[in-house]
Parts: sequence; C-alpha cells; structure tokens
Amino acid sequence: MNLRVSNAFGAVLLAASIAILFVGLFHPETKGETLDEVARSLAEHATADRIVHGMVAALLAAILIAYVDLGFRIGFGYTSVRCAVIFAILSIVAMIGIPMVDGVILPSLAERYVQPDAAGQMEGFRSLLRLVAVGVVPTLTVCAAVCFAASTLSWCVAFRGSTFRSNVLVALGCVLAVMSVVGVAAAFGPIVLKVCLLLWNVSVAVVWLREDPSGMTIERSPGR
Repeated sequence: MNLRVSNAFGAVLLAASIAILFVGLFHPETKGETLDEVARSLAEHATADRIVHGMVAALLAAILIAYVDLGFRIGFGYTSVRCAVIFAILSIVAMIGIPMVDGVILPSLAERYVQPDAAGQMEGFRSLLRLVAVGVVPTLTVCAAVCFAASTLSWCVAFRGSTFRSNVLVALGCVLAVMSVVGVAAAFGPIVLKVCLLLWNVSVAVVWLREDPSGMTIERSPGR
C-alpha cells in the first residue's frame, strides 16, 4: 500500500489515541504510607511500570508521526502548518518525558534504594521523589499543555484555509486549546490535558479518514 495516497496515518492517529486509554487500565498502583513502603512498592512493580509507560511513550510517538504526516500532506510551505507541527513535536516530547520519568526512571531508582547496600540512603530517594513530583512532572505538564494549545490553534488556522476544513473541528480545537491551559492553571493539568488530547486526536482522525488523501492541501497563498 502506498502511504502517500492513503489515509493510513489517520487510522494510526485514531488507533494510538484509543490504545493509550486501554494501556492506562494496566497502570500498576503504588501503595504505601511511609517512604520505605512507597519505594518498595515502586520497586516491586518496576517491570510493569516500564512496560506500561514504555507503551504509552511509543503510542505518543506514533501520534507525533501521524501529525508530521498530516503537516506534510497539507504543506510545510505554510506558516500555520509549520507552527502546528513544531508545537506538536514539543508538546508530545514533553508528554513522553512524563511517563519516562515517572514510570521508568523513578521505579529504577526505587529498585536501587531498596537494596541492602543502600540502607540509610532513603533520604536521598525522598529528595528525588520530591523533585519528580513537585518539579519535573509539573514542569513537563505545563510545557505540554502550552505547546498543545499553540499547536491546536495553529492547526485550526491551517484547517480554515485548507480542503481539510470542518467548522466544528476548528471550534472544538479552540475550546480544547483554552481548556488545556486553564486546566494547568487550575492544577488539573494532567487529567485535563489527557482529555483534551484524546478529544482532539479522535476528532482530527475522524475528519482525516473522510478526506480524499490526494486533495489535502491549503487553497490559499503561502505564508498563511
């Protein structure tokens, strides 16, 4: 099958977005009231954490590839398309960073700190846990949300001037862009961002799959 004359990546976008939901159902639960119990729980489920979060990262990468393909189809000669793809890359890279830190690096560190030869070093793990929970993950979430909003608005501008046109999709994109930023500001960032990303991806994929793959282009002059 020639991918250039098919909407295969639209199907990839839809499938990957839905698959992330199902993968999330297998997310291991970290339990414990004390730091030692939390560390041991993380270490116990480290392998499962790596698998689940690794799959999420891989699915996000597939979503990114789909958007790059969409940008290629509509035309990278247009400012709105270039901005949309660049911000999509930044947003998804930040999103990938969250499961990598939270689900791969942190459990690996927990495995190290629960070893007998690491006795007495638990305070070091406390500092790392605080750094991840208070510093790294929130920062990545803010970056992901802001870049998602910028990317979505840029896509809306590109869609308005292209054959890939849907007033409902453009209106939804504007609402989701605002929601993602407001959600972060209201400290509901991760949940709101996941919902916004899912709704946007599924909506774009549905419209994409209804398009003529050979006719997806911007109708107006370059520079838009």
